[in-house]
Amino acid sequence: VILTTDAIPIAWYETVVESEEDIWWHNAQYLDETELARERAFWPALIVALRDRQVPLEAILSYQLRNEFVFHPGLPPLNQSSGIVITADGHSYDMSRLEEKQRMVDEALAHWATEMRAAIRQSDSDALVSIGMFADDYFVIPAQAAIFDSELDFVDVHMYPEPEKPMAYYVSFFDLATPRAK
Repeated sequence: VILTTDAIPIAWYETVVESEEDIWWHNAQYLDETELARERAFWPALIVALRDRQVPLEAILSYQLRNEFVFHPGLPPLNQSSGIVITADGHSYDMSRLEEKQRMVDEALAHWATEMRAAIRQSDSDALVSIGMFADDYFVIPAQAAIFDSELDFVDVHMYPEPEKPMAYYVSFFDLATPRAK
């Protein structure tokens, strides 16, 4: 069993969501300390609920933090062309500089994944923690950071080959051609 989420349950946000436009936390869930704290509380609560129902945790192969992780470029702060953003790890990034935006998403993913893995491992010390990734040219997907820079136990790589995106595209996107140790 791989338990997979696309986000923590909406009920944890104590808000009404009637459409996609009501979801303001697409990027904030990985960048803002308040949002990280909310998710750090979710995972142990889930594990306690599973234990309370006598779910054998050894049947869980992985807690997959996201099915297909993305940062949304059309939402703050990635849609901003100026200003300084301070993320949950305390680092500052200049939104007028594309390379700083990329560094921000890479470092934010590694920090978020490390924090969530630690929260899960406090409640299930044998747990494996993973994330799903896909290749896309619109969304900002820090695949290299997930695969090589995070403390995740593994990355679930989603490939959707089609004529404009053959397998070679995915091998390049995820940097799978050269074997490397994490």
